[in-house]
Amino acid sequence: MKEPDYKTYSLAELIEVKANIDKAAYPERYQSLIDEIGLRERHPEREPKRAEETQASPLFLIKILLGFAVLPFSWHLIQAFKTGSITSRGHVVYDLATNPPRFYLIFFWHLAGLIFLLYFICFEKLEEKIE
Repeated sequence: MKEPDYKTYSLAELIEVKANIDKAAYPERYQSLIDEIGLRERHPEREPKRAEETQASPLFLIKILLGFAVLPFSWHLIQAFKTGSITSRGHVVYDLATNPPRFYLIFFWHLAGLIFLLYFICFEKLEEKIE
């Protein structure tokens, strides 16, 4: 039977194993378990990293992707300020001089999208820290 590798166990798992191990049947395992617990108590920095601690959270990756989505919204708004025209999804160009209602509709739609993305990227971090 394969020997367990106690170096990969967390301290809580080691203590649980200690409570449930058959000392008479597995004296070598019990001794290596006691040695590992003593080593962890003297050197807490040797605690193994869990997979969820070492990997980036999915929320962080989503925020990175949304950060890239900020670029087209910003670019459209900057171009609208520079040229006085904005393009909608159908590649229809609306000029401020000839069609102000449509220009402002598309402009504020882009602005609302930009504000939503920035809010989600920046302020969701505060809620993570509160929990």
